[in-house]
Amino acid sequence: MLLLPVFCLALLCLSVSGEGAVKRWLPDTRWETGRNWAAGKPPCPGQRASLGHAQGLAVYLSSDVQLGALVFPKTGQLVLDEGAALSFESFENDGDCAGEAQFMAQERVHWYNPDHWALRQSSQLLPESLENRPDTDPRPPAVPDAELVPCPTDFVVFEDERFRVDTDDLTPKVREVQIGDRIYGRPEMELLLDSDEGKAMFRGVVTSGTPDCKDPQGCACGNDAPDPLERICIQHGPRCSENLPCEDSIYLIGNCCPICASSVQVRPGPDFVFDNIVQHFFNDIVKPQYGGHVQAYVH
Repeated sequence: MLLLPVFCLALLCLSVSGEGAVKRWLPDTRWETGRNWAAGKPPCPGQRASLGHAQGLAVYLSSDVQLGALVFPKTGQLVLDEGAALSFESFENDGDCAGEAQFMAQERVHWYNPDHWALRQSSQLLPESLENRPDTDPRPPAVPDAELVPCPTDFVVFEDERFRVDTDDLTPKVREVQIGDRIYGRPEMELLLDSDEGKAMFRGVVTSGTPDCKDPQGCACGNDAPDPLERICIQHGPRCSENLPCEDSIYLIGNCCPICASSVQVRPGPDFVFDNIVQHFFNDIVKPQYGGHVQAYVH
């Protein structure tokens, strides 16, 4: 795997964004998703399985499953999609199919975890992220942890309703929320959050319908403020690498971990236009001098 060098341009003392990015929520509560299980895979046929950690979750089963036994949580649901079936027959398993399979999706619900989001489109990142980038690809290292989590001008996408997200006692604001094929502005989002369906998907309040950024100097993302950044680093900090391939790593604005990168900080003047410096940085510096060999991000 080829890792691109990282080059970042930061506006001094202010992390800002321009046009809204598109960020997609990765976790789900599907039975078939391997990452939802402690062993990294769904239970084997005839194996005992436990949903004991899925408190308050709706777990979705879309296939035929045969188990030795199934432990349910005190609160929660097991929802069988059309065509799915659940049967029980216990027989001997060994190797990685022995013991009890533990459903662990409850640990993958935090909104303020940058590892739970995929950046699908951003005018501030070069090379731009691709809509069809596999979820298993490394996250763009040039993008700060705070800005992988949705900002107020961002568009947020959930593949369907089979998810659970916890806003960690904060109220994130976004430009627009899409769940499946449906778009939710402010009134639609408020109605959803008041419904039983919405309460099953969201713990806490998400405000949709934030206006576009009209300030030529850009608009603050806000996730590098103390409260959200503390929550972001509680989630992501334990994943900081202890063996970086450089001796002069740096902390970028909005990052929880040091990274190997170069950074330039700019102090905006009265006539500063954020989009102009993005275009100048990409088109006149990064592209002609470094081609596709450097990943760059402006914020």
